[in-house]
Amino acid sequence: MKNAVRESDVQIYAVGIAISMVGQMVPGSKYALAPAALPIGILTILMVVFAVTFRSKEESTFLADGLACVRSGLTYSIPAALLFWLLVRRGAILFPKLIGAAAGGLAGLIGLSVLEINCANLNVFHILVWHWGVVLISSVTGVLFGTAVEYIERWRGQKAF
Repeated sequence: MKNAVRESDVQIYAVGIAISMVGQMVPGSKYALAPAALPIGILTILMVVFAVTFRSKEESTFLADGLACVRSGLTYSIPAALLFWLLVRRGAILFPKLIGAAAGGLAGLIGLSVLEINCANLNVFHILVWHWGVVLISSVTGVLFGTAVEYIERWRGQKAF
């Protein structure tokens, strides 16, 4: 039952990030919140929900189990990020860094969802460090990818003149 509650939380936040992503792809769209605030706020609230929901306990294999979870989560996040990139590149990317962060965060939430369903470790520190680490790694990678795209576009623009 606890996994079902956590899975529904993740799905609600994923919808919020997806809405932010779509809004960033449409030129002239109105924002109720700043484009950077919604994904950051959603991911922060989800982290606080996890921190309040779960309890800490002694864990002897913290590093080994955690690295296995990160590897498993990224195994699902990377293909999702590639699919999101195929979707995002169809729109007008106005803020490459922000759209990269949103797409990466959404892909990270997919990896987090898989971990929350399959991982039996309910230690709060395990969830916040390793499961949440998948979301952070995916988001930071998305920002770096968006920065690279922005740099390449700028470089091509200077080369044309």
